[in-house]
Amino acid sequence: MSILSGYVFMSRCTTSSATEQQQKYMSRIEDFMLNGINLVLDRVQRVVKENLKSVPLHQMLKLQDVEKIVRSIQNSILESGENFLQDITGSLMPASSSSVMNNEFLDNISLETKDVIECRDFSYVLQLCVDNGISSLMDRLSECYVMLSDSTDTFINPHDFSAPFAKLIPIMHNVFCQHKPADQDSFVHNLLQLEPLNNFAANIYEAFSQKKN
Repeated sequence: MSILSGYVFMSRCTTSSATEQQQKYMSRIEDFMLNGINLVLDRVQRVVKENLKSVPLHQMLKLQDVEKIVRSIQNSILESGENFLQDITGSLMPASSSSVMNNEFLDNISLETKDVIECRDFSYVLQLCVDNGISSLMDRLSECYVMLSDSTDTFINPHDFSAPFAKLIPIMHNVFCQHKPADQDSFVHNLLQLEPLNNFAANIYEAFSQKKN
């Protein structure tokens, strides 16, 4: 949105043709959000399976053990960070898309978007958002351990409680299925309040609003 806003501000163009081009770009973003992101999720799912295949269902896990597994998954994705981002740009702007062909505006803004996504600053902001997501995930997982520890006859600190991996799976599933839309809105709101994210968006807008052909 910052790139598109910068382009619009720079061109000061509000003709029907320009509006149509902007709508085509937004349509591509929407297509990525609705469909292309599944390609990214498939990549994450493969990494998750690879990291979990060595964890037997009978293994006793504390909350900190689960966090180690989550961090291991995160590190595995980070190790292939460059290819991972290329997957994102590939699903966002497929090279074979006919809508890109012979269209200077979409050609330019697509290349600019690709450059932004693959830049180091974007990687930093993305990592920051992922870290916040993992913190939120661990908060949800801690609810599972509170539920399990409360079911015992004696008090056990949730951080000291351990349970078989097989027992954790259905409880985790139930906790996440009970996830309310308001919780998601709150998480997104918190992300949008991140100063580095807002600074990055502002810098992108400023750069493209001053960019000259």
